[in-house]
Amino acid sequence: MFKKRISLLIVVAMLLLTFVPNAYAMEPVMNSTQYAAALSVENEINLPEVKPDVIVTSTNLLSISEARSVEVCADFGYVPKLSDLKWTFGERTFKEWKSFNDSTGDFSGAPFIKFEKKPYIDGNTVKAIIKFDLPFGKTNLENRPYPRTKYPELIGEYKLVVTDKKTNAKAEKMFKLNAYDSYHKQVEILPEVNSIIDRAKNDRYIEYEPMGKSAQGRDIPFVMFARDKDSIDTYLNQTLPMMLEEPSGFIEKIKNGTAGVYKPAIWFNNIHADEANGVDAQIDMLEKLATQDTITFKRATKNNSKETLEEVTLDVQDLLDNYIVLFNLCNNPDGRYNNLRSTIAGFDPNRDVTYQTQVETANVFQGLAKWSPMIFNDFHGFVEEFLIEPCTPPHDPNFEYDLLMDGAIDHAHALGKAGIANSKYSNYLIPMFDWGDGWDDGAPMYAAVLSLMHGAVGHTIEIPELNQESNNAFMYAGFGSLKYALENKEKLFKNQLEIYKRGIEGIDDRKVDTWLINANGDAIGRPRGANENFFPEYYVLPVNSELQKNSLAAYEMAEFLIKNGVKVEKTNTPVTVGDITYPSGSFIIDMHQAKRGFANCVLYDGSDFSDFAAMYAEVTMCFPDLRGFNKYEVRVTDAFNGKAEKISSVTIPSTELPTETPLLVIKNTNNDVIKVVNELLANNNKVFMTYSSGSEFNKGDFIVTSKDLENIKDKYFLELVPYKGNAIIKRIRQPKIAAIGNELKYVLKDLGFEMVDSLSDADIIVDEESSALTSTIKKSIRGGTPYVGIGGYAIGAMEKSGLLPGLACGSNGSYYEGVLRAVVDTDSVITGRYNQNDILYNNSASWIEKVPKTATILATISDKDDFYVAGWWPNHIAVKGKVYIIQDQVGNAKITLFANHITNKAHPSHQFRMLANSIYDGTIK
Repeated sequence: MFKKRISLLIVVAMLLLTFVPNAYAMEPVMNSTQYAAALSVENEINLPEVKPDVIVTSTNLLSISEARSVEVCADFGYVPKLSDLKWTFGERTFKEWKSFNDSTGDFSGAPFIKFEKKPYIDGNTVKAIIKFDLPFGKTNLENRPYPRTKYPELIGEYKLVVTDKKTNAKAEKMFKLNAYDSYHKQVEILPEVNSIIDRAKNDRYIEYEPMGKSAQGRDIPFVMFARDKDSIDTYLNQTLPMMLEEPSGFIEKIKNGTAGVYKPAIWFNNIHADEANGVDAQIDMLEKLATQDTITFKRATKNNSKETLEEVTLDVQDLLDNYIVLFNLCNNPDGRYNNLRSTIAGFDPNRDVTYQTQVETANVFQGLAKWSPMIFNDFHGFVEEFLIEPCTPPHDPNFEYDLLMDGAIDHAHALGKAGIANSKYSNYLIPMFDWGDGWDDGAPMYAAVLSLMHGAVGHTIEIPELNQESNNAFMYAGFGSLKYALENKEKLFKNQLEIYKRGIEGIDDRKVDTWLINANGDAIGRPRGANENFFPEYYVLPVNSELQKNSLAAYEMAEFLIKNGVKVEKTNTPVTVGDITYPSGSFIIDMHQAKRGFANCVLYDGSDFSDFAAMYAEVTMCFPDLRGFNKYEVRVTDAFNGKAEKISSVTIPSTELPTETPLLVIKNTNNDVIKVVNELLANNNKVFMTYSSGSEFNKGDFIVTSKDLENIKDKYFLELVPYKGNAIIKRIRQPKIAAIGNELKYVLKDLGFEMVDSLSDADIIVDEESSALTSTIKKSIRGGTPYVGIGGYAIGAMEKSGLLPGLACGSNGSYYEGVLRAVVDTDSVITGRYNQNDILYNNSASWIEKVPKTATILATISDKDDFYVAGWWPNHIAVKGKVYIIQDQVGNAKITLFANHITNKAHPSHQFRMLANSIYDGTIK
């Protein structure tokens, strides 16, 4: 009787699996509980009839995170002797498959493949049960460094081979060993999407369209799911323009029933590629939506409780009638391929979503601005408590937080109630209510938080584990989101339209203020100062040299705003407002627009959250200060009406060479200057740096020949004047740099510097992350190699080295940050092209406490009361008036120390030129 039941179970499982889209699901797959039940009675094996030279097994899917027992039947066409049989898996004996040893960091533990029931003869076949145990001894693969960084080494296709050593006859079968059943390598994502498209029902539309390419040239896989192509076209060409241009009218049409069919967008996302379930759960969702008419699942009836569950059904036809669903499967395909959290350049993409220095984040989040989804679910891991946002305070004042939270809180519960009801997890956590502080949305540093700026109900969702169970929790949380969206469409969509309406109509609604609290929980509202409206009427970005210190940065900012969904205009005539005349060609950001929150977030002076005890990461946008351009705030209504035209792109003017002059001064006013200097040096052209100031040049400018610049000038935006021949100049040569720090290397490479791996090959050492100088570095410095240290760690390392007697680093924290007003020495080749009163940035709460007697001070933090502009730095009064940049000597080696963090996230690009000039200056003989 038992044998018949096992046979029936296998047949049923095989029939079911004919509908499962998996190349390896040719035979039944049982979970560990089913295996235990199937094998509990005397371990009898009754698999289908076996053909000669073939192995039949109960499954050929194996999991690194789930132990499995596999029934095996092998037929050689004759009855072999068991003692003559050799069993291998992937050309290795079972004993050679070693489990991971945490203490040694390698696979040197006990074997994890062994016989649960040793081979025996049954009739003409060889039978056995093989136990594939847990290689890491755990069902959760998320721990860093192990097993998270190591499990991909085991993933692959392996042959189980039984060889008769006497006759050399073989029976074999291919297996797949996977992290968990749903896991896809990066190279498997597109084939799986194409397979789903091929198997999708005819009454739905799926389109794969990459969201650009990664740094290594891989597709960023993006999938659109809708009723038909027309649904997508209608949304992008009709619905979305009405949302952004006429939200008030759209709301009225919804209220009076004349809006017709409208289908907002719902976006699923994964940004950290090594948080693997975030990719695979989306693929699982897409497969079910593509191939099923209804999806039935459980949902908790109470918030955060599995006490009672209800069964609910997601009608896919209903979903297609109301929404477009977007799957941004993997923001960082290079990270997926290499099993990295970071981009290939070493940047955390979930700190770059607004800075957009990385090509992946620029592509994806400019795409987010284009689509403006109503809901944004970002799939992450790992938080043991199953975390689902909304966030703790402080909240960015540019959000319309009252409208966002009107849907986000209940939606978070909908995600959680479906996630726990269909998994082993018993609860979830919402930071707003359960965390305290330190999981904030004080700035759009994170994918889900940025989506709030575009009016979306946005969530970071953090599952507990890396395994199939958490993958399923993700998937059902996603279905819970879709079900909630169907049940609350009008409310959610109208709230998004109200956000856009407030922007267009210039409404600074005081209902936001109650959500904006200080560390004591007191409502403080938006920081309006003496203004009635937090938002100005306009921002102006001039590009003429009289009003703009960095025209290139202003052009780049205008382009950045356009690509991120902000409307930008350009004046067609000079416009005088107050005592300033803005020339024709100035960029105008009219703040009466749907995306005013995002525009203001990146252009305003920023907020000071220093009263809070904890913050998750940086909160500084401050683009004008940190990227180094002048912006002007205008609060005069209609000041530019009829005097500016909307633009859809930005053209940066080409460089014009002054005529009839053999030598030119390149004014060191933007980062293109550094790039062109490095290209000239790489071409062995002569370049000189000025060590004096005159009427047409400053210290730190560059002198080149017109002939050398002629062929490459069109690649750069340069400010040039004829050189009259009265400067103190020194020739610079292309320096070979030993750079320490990923962000530093990225910035230097982008600026065109040459880097070397060996200190012995280096002309200069540039360091942003050493907490102590190695003996090799100290020896190099003593031998005459110059050193540039960036930030508190490097200054502390130099202090500990004893190379600069009298140096002391000051600090009152590790990760505090600040945008700081500083007094800069403009009589230096390093800082000569900066303003005397300028901005520096720090993110390690550090300064130079004691200055060596032989050092030259190049910058000091302002001693004025307004020295601290923005950021999170408790007790930042300690840095007031402190020294920030110095230069000194150790023997023949020039030492330059910056307390300011020049390359942090590659965002404060205003400071790059001082870094570059310190490199040139340090290597001049």
